[in-house]
Amino acid sequence: MCQALFHPGEHLGLQAWALKIMLSMEPEIVARMMEGLAGYDLGAAFGRAGVPIRAINGDLWPTEIEANRKVAPDFDAVIMPGAGHYPMLERPDEFNRILTDVVNELAGHPTLR
Repeated sequence: MCQALFHPGEHLGLQAWALKIMLSMEPEIVARMMEGLAGYDLGAAFGRAGVPIRAINGDLWPTEIEANRKVAPDFDAVIMPGAGHYPMLERPDEFNRILTDVVNELAGHPTLR
C-alpha cells in the first residue's frame, strides 16, 4: 500500500519513512480509520464546508475537478506533475509556493510568483 502512494521508484527514503510510520500505528486504530473512510460522504462534507475548496495534488491519480465541481461549484485544484500522495513532502518548496499563491488568491491578493 505504501508504494502505491508514490510514483514507481521515486522518493525511496520518503517511502521507507512513511512505511515505518504506518507500521508503527496500532492496528485497531488503523481499522477504525479505514472503516470511517468507507462510509464518509465527501460530497456532503464539501456542501457543508461553506468556504472555497482548493486542492494541491500530485498527478499519481487523476483529480476529478469537474466531478468535484458538481458538489462544490467553486472547487479548484493545482496538479503537481510527477508528485504522488505526499506532494508537500516530496517537493516542499514547490508545494509551499503553490500554497502561498492559493492563499493569496483566496485573500484577493495577486499571485506573487
